[in-house]
Amino acid sequence: MKRYVFPLARLLRLRAVQEAAARDELSRAVLRTREAEARQAEETNHYDAQLASSAALRGSVFNLLAWHEAATRAARAVVDSEEETQRAHGEEQTARERWVSAKQRRAGLEHLAERARAEHQRQIDAEAQSELDDLNSRRSGRTRSPGDHR
Repeated sequence: MKRYVFPLARLLRLRAVQEAAARDELSRAVLRTREAEARQAEETNHYDAQLASSAALRGSVFNLLAWHEAATRAARAVVDSEEETQRAHGEEQTARERWVSAKQRRAGLEHLAERARAEHQRQIDAEAQSELDDLNSRRSGRTRSPGDHR
């Protein structure tokens, strides 16, 4: 019997490459999410620190206006960083779903490959057993004499 070759081997390799690419994209998305979370924490801390230091800005209306403008910018930065974090979480979830899908497609093909390989092995075993049976039949036919009935 011929050597076994899985007919969809090229597709299986392609699925493995696609899974690796999806896994890499997931890693990058997780990294972007962690960076966005760190920026959000930094902006929140900066905003909290600015609010805490507001007591030191007593005095003129100009000081109050300057503080208000800086506080507004800091608040906007916090809101922007929260939005960026939410966007990064969404991209991470999408990347995770793509990776899971790619992993399932590859696993399905691997299952088919294993089943086909097992069927091929069963055929080889059946042929080998058939050859052994034929060999035993020929041997037993040669060892009997023409008048010997068992």
